[in-house]
This record gives sequence, C-alpha cells and structure tokens, in this order.
Amino acid sequence: MRAQGNALAITPMAAKLNREDVSLGALITGQIPTDTTTTPAPTGLPNRAVDWQVLKSGTSAQVLTTNADGSIGWAAATGGFSNPMTTAGDTIVGGTSGAATRLGIGSTGQSLMVSSGSPAWGNPLTIGNAVSGGAAKAVLVEDASGNLAASTALTLNGTNLIINSSGNTNTLGSSGMAWTYPAAGGYGSSWNGSSYFSLLAGNSIGTASLTDGMAIVSQVAAKPAVYLDGATSQSATLAQLRQLSSTATKRPCGLIDATFNVSTDAVWTGTLSLYAGDYTSSNAGKRLGVQIQSNGSAALVGLFGATPVVQPVGGGGNTSMTAGSGTAVLAGSTFTGASGSSTYTIGDIVTALKALGILTA
Repeated sequence: MRAQGNALAITPMAAKLNREDVSLGALITGQIPTDTTTTPAPTGLPNRAVDWQVLKSGTSAQVLTTNADGSIGWAAATGGFSNPMTTAGDTIVGGTSGAATRLGIGSTGQSLMVSSGSPAWGNPLTIGNAVSGGAAKAVLVEDASGNLAASTALTLNGTNLIINSSGNTNTLGSSGMAWTYPAAGGYGSSWNGSSYFSLLAGNSIGTASLTDGMAIVSQVAAKPAVYLDGATSQSATLAQLRQLSSTATKRPCGLIDATFNVSTDAVWTGTLSLYAGDYTSSNAGKRLGVQIQSNGSAALVGLFGATPVVQPVGGGGNTSMTAGSGTAVLAGSTFTGASGSSTYTIGDIVTALKALGILTA
C-alpha cells in the first residue's frame, strides 16, 4: 500500500496470492490472524498480522454471511426464500421435496382439499373431497374410520330412497316402500303408502291382486311363509289378536299359544292352544277353547278346555246304555234337538261325526 498525491492506493492483494487459488466468483477477504503479534497501522487499514484468503463462490441460493468467529462465508439463507406468489389470494404450499410452490386462489364457494396427495381447491363432495365411490345422488354415511363417505348402496331417486345391495333394489318413499330381492328364495316386503302392507318370502307376490290388508306370501313351496318364534323361557302367549274397545283401548280378543307336550328333541310333541279373551273373569283374561296336541303318532283334540284325546273309533255298543221310559226310538226316528225345524236320524248324526273326523270312518 502506498500514497499517491493526497490519496492512498491499495496494492491489489490478489496479486500476492497463487493464481490457482482464485476462481470465477471468488472473493478476497481477511482471514483470522495466524500471528497474534500486531503492529499499529495507519488508521482505517488492517493490522499487518491479518492474513488474506480467497473465498470461493458458494452454491445456488446461498448468501454471504458473517460467521460466529467474525470471518465471512457462504451459508443457506435464514431470513426467507424466493416468494413464488404472484396474485392476491395465492397460497404457498410445499411442492416436490417441500419446495415453495404457488397455489392460486380458488373460486367462490370452493374449499381447500387434498387431491392425489396435494392441496387443491375444489367443490365440496367433488374435486379432492374424501367422499368418493358413490353413485349420482348418493347418500352420505359415516364409514368404519369415522369419516364422511358416499354410500355405494344408498341413493336418492326423486323423493325415494333407493337401497342397492348385492344386485337387489329396495325403495323407500312417500308413495310407498318395497323391499324386493330378485334372487329366488329371497325375502322382501312392500307397502303402497295407504292401504296394504305385504311381506314376501320370495321375489314377487305372483299373480295375486292385493288391495288392502296384509299378505304374507311364500314363493318357496318347501318353506313356511310365517314363523312365530318364542324364547326357551317363553311364558307369555305367543300371539295376540287384538281389537279396540269402546274407549279405543286395545284388548286381546284372541290368543294363540304353542307349547311342548314333550320337549325332548328326539321325541318332542307340540300343543296348540286357542283362547278367547275374557276380562270379566279372573282366569288370566282368557278362556281356553280348543287344544290340539300330538303324541308322536296321532293328533289329539280337546274342546272347551277338556283334555285332548285321540279320534274316537266307536265300539261302545249298548254296554253303557240304560233304557228309559217313554216313546221308543226306532231306526227311522228323527230328532230336531229342540232347535229349528230340521230333523235328523241317529244315522245322520253318525254320518256327520264321521265327516267331521270326530268319529273314524
């Protein structure tokens, strides 16, 4: 360094460095002294003991910074990054490897969602929404993970709710409902919204014309149309037929019960009991009218609460007959039974009892 006139001239220090130490973009900077001996120098000039170094060019996006020891070096920027936003409403999102990327503002009413693993603006229930897999007009349900999802089985068709499952189409709506299963031997039901309700054990009601009431139809010849199952500890009547009383109170008018006469599976026999409701007595509100039992080989019938018996076969003869006094009864004698005007012989009575099955033929 030397004085020229009234100015100071700084001798280029790079000339004192080896050329191979200098590269494109390099800087010459002071280095931490290796010799702690200092000699006062003119004001504004470095001490003689300060060494010089070549600071080579840094990498892309690095900035020149002061290190903790006072030296100068290249380092990654800590005060921010290049702003990718260009328009009001833009959002910065992480792109490939987390690089700052611009996401433009969406349209009115859209929501920020995730589409194919990246943030995106979309209309609810369409673009980028977690709701997927449903058909048009699908009904939203909660999936097994507690998330909102479109049902693949429930759709809306006008005012009706359509339930599709395994090829079956079921409809529930204001004009009625129908649960129909096309597979043979399936089950279904229908309601026309006003006058009738039908339960179908099969795929259709066939050719029957149903205008009111309830129809329980089996389309499978080998299957019953109705099962009434009671618990093993069943104590109440299995079925009740009820009517409204004069005070609109529902009263059981007919009761049907089914029990076991013998309950062991290998030799079980059943009992069917028909009762009439009776709230004028203390007999549990019912009167036993007919009992039908089985004993494993034949049916037994009892009327008016009498113990059920097998079908009578006759053969009593005259051994239990006691002759009385009065008019003799002949083979052709007829009787009215003190009721009406029709007359019957004893042979007519026997014929009727046989026809009804009360006596064997």
